[in-house]
Amino acid sequence: MKKILKDLGKHILWSSLIVLGGLFLYMIIVQIIGYLPYSDRPGPGWQNDGNILSWQGISMIGGFISFLGIYILVSLLIIFGLFRIFRLFGYNRIVFSTLGGLAIGLISFYWTMGIGWYIAIDFSTIIAGGILGLIYGAFLFPRFLKT
Repeated sequence: MKKILKDLGKHILWSSLIVLGGLFLYMIIVQIIGYLPYSDRPGPGWQNDGNILSWQGISMIGGFISFLGIYILVSLLIIFGLFRIFRLFGYNRIVFSTLGGLAIGLISFYWTMGIGWYIAIDFSTIIAGGILGLIYGAFLFPRFLKT
């Protein structure tokens, strides 16, 4: 039981770092190069004045990531439980990598799109969320199910 809880803690930590931290960094970096990944007015897209990053923008992104984190982390707890049950039938790294990548990628995509609606998020950020979930689910997630 201790091992399962330790694996669950690692799962939550690494998924937060990769999916939520990666999305935070993506949204910061694209603003530094002059692309606004959210907003109703002036709207998402390239801005004329280059670096558009401000403390208000960082605060906005932090709030979005915090709100998104609640939904993604609860979903990842459910996914971890389901995959632990699937593990009772046997463990195959290739199958778990494929299913984990698809499941966590779709969950990250879905919640980024759903929660992103509140801040008028653009599609590139939604895609980035899905790709980060796919990377975590395919490469790291199966390691926490092995034992």
